[in-house]
Amino acid sequence: MASPFRESIQNLLDKVDGGVACVIMGFDGITLDAARACWLEDRVGSLGIGKRADIVLLRELGVDLGPAVDLHAAIVGSARGSNVDTVIVDGEIVKRDGMLVGIDRERIGTALAAARKRLLAKAAAPPVAG
Repeated sequence: MASPFRESIQNLLDKVDGGVACVIMGFDGITLDAARACWLEDRVGSLGIGKRADIVLLRELGVDLGPAVDLHAAIVGSARGSNVDTVIVDGEIVKRDGMLVGIDRERIGTALAAARKRLLAKAAAPPVAG
């Protein structure tokens, strides 16, 4: 039995026109085709009744995304994490205005600095400034 991932790749290659996949296929590749490759298309990968409401809202600011003539091409080819404004996972907002919701960044930073200090002490390495 062929893997869903291999089948998704083959389906993409079968649709290639002149060696160049269109951007809509690229968009499908990061949404529904990715879900199919993980055997999750019944739960995620597209919006539908009974599926998890996972949605990413992008900002159209800066030269990377806007003003875009072809928004799909801009998203597939140029979007990055800094373009993400809002993320909704299973109906719950987990990122708003570009910031994770319910995350104490100061506490995490302090914990990371303490962990770094302990690791350097165990390794007997000289501390790195900063």
